[in-house]
Amino acid sequence: MKDRAESPILTVPNDLMYLPAIQAFVAEVAEKSGLGGSDTTMLLVALEEAVVNVVRHAFEAGEKATYQVIVERTVAGIKIIIKDQGLPYSPNLVPRFEVAADLDSTPESGLGSHLMTHAVDEISFHNLGREGKELHLVKYLPYRSIEDINVPSELELFPEPVSTAGKPEKKDFSIRLIRPPEVYDVSKLFYRAYGYSYGIDTIYYPEKLAERHADGTIISVVTVNSDDRVVGHVALVRDNVEDKTAEAAMAVVEPAFRGHGCQKLMISRLVDEARAVGLAGIFSKAVTNHVYAQKAGQ
Repeated sequence: MKDRAESPILTVPNDLMYLPAIQAFVAEVAEKSGLGGSDTTMLLVALEEAVVNVVRHAFEAGEKATYQVIVERTVAGIKIIIKDQGLPYSPNLVPRFEVAADLDSTPESGLGSHLMTHAVDEISFHNLGREGKELHLVKYLPYRSIEDINVPSELELFPEPVSTAGKPEKKDFSIRLIRPPEVYDVSKLFYRAYGYSYGIDTIYYPEKLAERHADGTIISVVTVNSDDRVVGHVALVRDNVEDKTAEAAMAVVEPAFRGHGCQKLMISRLVDEARAVGLAGIFSKAVTNHVYAQKAGQ
């Protein structure tokens, strides 16, 4: 489960005047996460219904209070959590919405819940007792993850490398730019090395990675063995192709090829590619639980 401390939390007064600001923030996160335009629109529809319900029904008339909107980015998509400590509520008490034969006589009761249910992929209500209550709205990314593409036996995590005395056995390899079909090999390599713990979700979605290569916002360099199989990867990552700086990220090397200088040579090639596209600088944001990501930033 993702640590909620890593997710942005908006604490908002119970006034609908703040709704556009909430929607703008969530829309920005959705875009950065790769959610398509129509999916983002549907997510915002559900968010609006949820916020309106909280503001209008969770508190006493005239009561000044706040509620929270929590945005969690997951490998599969986006989860929006609306949390309040207002009046008790049970969704089971809301009548099921049904369209009457005469549209003019269709009751509005239950319409909001109906819209939310059909706008997102998952919806759930959680009563937290004294801590209040939460409504969870989940919208999935339109891409297949590497787990959807490969059978489990192909995604077994690499075993921990065994330390041996002396120099490791020499390995033949070469460094080059990635080729389009190899996005699947890179995603599999990351999954086998890190599971789902790597911070840039794009790496687990081959089609999304291919799109980022096509639009120039990711430039990937790979290490391949003597059979031309991908055994290492590092990339330049930027939000917009016009940006003049990029992050050196998405670094991974298959255990059998670690200690042979692959990482250093890939970074050197990456610097050459950065110069070729006119970048002014490269930076890195290494994390403590990914040793090879740390080395990419050195």
